[in-house]
Order: sequence, then structure tokens, then C-alpha cells
Amino acid sequence: MKKIIALSLILCSVFVFSQNKTIVSNWTSFVQSVNVQNIQNWKFRVSAKIRKENDNNSKCAIWARVDNTDAKVGFFENQAYSDIKVTTDWKTFEIKGVIDPEGKTLNIGAFAQDNGDFYFDDFKLEVLDPKTVKWTNIPLKNAGFEENLASEKTWAEGIGRNKITHVKNFSISTSDDKPFSGKKSLLIKARNIIGSMPHGKFADVNGIKMYYETYGEGEPLLMLHGNGQSINAFMNQVDVFQRNIK
Repeated sequence: MKKIIALSLILCSVFVFSQNKTIVSNWTSFVQSVNVQNIQNWKFRVSAKIRKENDNNSKCAIWARVDNTDAKVGFFENQAYSDIKVTTDWKTFEIKGVIDPEGKTLNIGAFAQDNGDFYFDDFKLEVLDPKTVKWTNIPLKNAGFEENLASEKTWAEGIGRNKITHVKNFSISTSDDKPFSGKKSLLIKARNIIGSMPHGKFADVNGIKMYYETYGEGEPLLMLHGNGQSINAFMNQVDVFQRNIK
């Protein structure tokens, strides 16, 4: 007899990193890395156009991180954890910062979390020359995603640091569906990620609303995650349990 699997949710994020293999996570990133050793201490700003569709309160944003020469992280910002609002219409988003005194690499990325279709276009990087006090554009390769992603290697799935990581249930490609400019934009598509499924429901438990999802049929098996975790802790277990539990 198949069993129902019920999963509870306490909102938090599960970050899983790996190198050169497929992993399971509720988020992914597409990144380009730029050497900034000759512009240390300079101000910079990164911008891109973003829109999303078919989402269930999911997140998408741009992010930027400076890796220092001592391998430590310098400046870092991911706008997915701010109060930005991404809609079905194209909108410009921008991150401002300063290259650290020991800055080596500036990583610029597109971030997507949970189910949905996330579109990015026209990435731009500018730095403020302290001598001229003027903003100067630093060209990014394939910034508008007009080139085929498979034919150029400047963008990669992952968080940089020469680590390429594919995340299950996410696909990354170019799209000709209403690009902001040119003929194409970047499309990160996510499907069947637990924690944001259309069939998810809320139950009143001791005065709070607890999110849950059910899979399979028959006698229930209740799965409860540990403190500080979320429903995403069961991303590797759902398929196995709903098929094999007797």
C-alpha cells in the first residue's frame, strides 16, 4: 500500500554546494566572474533587467560578491533577501558597492529560488574612476544573452570560484519570449521543487499556520524536519518514499 507523505515547513533556506555534479536544492545561480585586482577600492554598480512568470511567491534577483586574494569573501549582496518586487514586467535592479582593498574577483550572478520562469537581460557593470570621478563601463561578455550559452563559457551555473554545479529541476537557457532588448534574454526555469508546489496547503497548529505538502496515497507517513530546517530538507526523500514505502 502506498502511503501519503506530509511535509511541514518552517521558512528558511537550504544552501547546498557541490562541484561539477548535479545536486538537489531549491535555488540556483548563473554567474560571470571578473578580475578586479587593478581596481581595488573603487566603487562599482551592477544592474540588470528582470521579470518573472508562473511563480508561487518565488524569488529571483541579481547578486554580487567580491572574492579577496586571501580566499575570504569581501563585499556580498543578494537582492533576493531584500524587499525588491519582481513582476511580470521588465524592471531594472541595481547593486552598489566597493571593491575590497584585497579584492581579486567580482562575481555577478542571476539568482532564482523555487518554482517559476525567471527572465534576466542586459547585465551591466560600471566602476567609478577616482581620478576622473566618472562612471566607466566594464564590458561583460554576452551581457544580453544573444549568444548561445553552450558556445561560450563566460557564464556558468553555480556561485563562481571555478565551481560548476547543476541543480536538479532547474533549466537555464536563452529565450526569445519578450526580451527586454535584442532577440533573446536569459531564462531560468524551475519546476517540481517542494516547498512551493501549487498543491501545498496550510494547517492551523497551536495558533500558527504551518505549510505542508502531500504525496502518494494510502496510510499517512508524517515527516517532520529538525529545528532550523525547512521542508527542503526532504527534497531527496520524497520520490523514494512515495514509491517504495509499503
